[in-house]
Amino acid sequence: MNRPVIGHGLGTSREANWNVAGKDQISHILWAEIWQEIGLIGLVLFILYLKAMVGNFINAGKLVRDRLAENDFLHRSIQAMQVWLLMNLLFSFASYGLKSYEWYLFGGLSVVIFKCAQTKIAAADRCMLADTRNALQLSKFALARKANRWE
Repeated sequence: MNRPVIGHGLGTSREANWNVAGKDQISHILWAEIWQEIGLIGLVLFILYLKAMVGNFINAGKLVRDRLAENDFLHRSIQAMQVWLLMNLLFSFASYGLKSYEWYLFGGLSVVIFKCAQTKIAAADRCMLADTRNALQLSKFALARKANRWE
């Protein structure tokens, strides 16, 4: 590899392999493809991207695990996305595909699912708070009714 820091350019692994090694083939490992095409800087950025994506799925999972039922759609969606992400991370050691849509789809879905989890939990908290307020008001009226009876 002639340019390890900045790479040869996105989508150029086949040409770079031909010019360096004389082989007309693309990298068959995602991590090598990233390093070859967008360099060490791009590899670090991709790892940070993955870290943010995994963090979103983990945080969304923590939010819904204790607050939502296991048969809730959001709860099941988060579990499915976590399995799909793990499968693609493991598969990335045996395949190429920086240009494939999965990584960008995962990034978008991680943000959307995390925001949906935050919104659903906040709505549930507001409903619980409203129910608590109503219960307190009813208990106040009940005490007032008892006090009126004693007088």
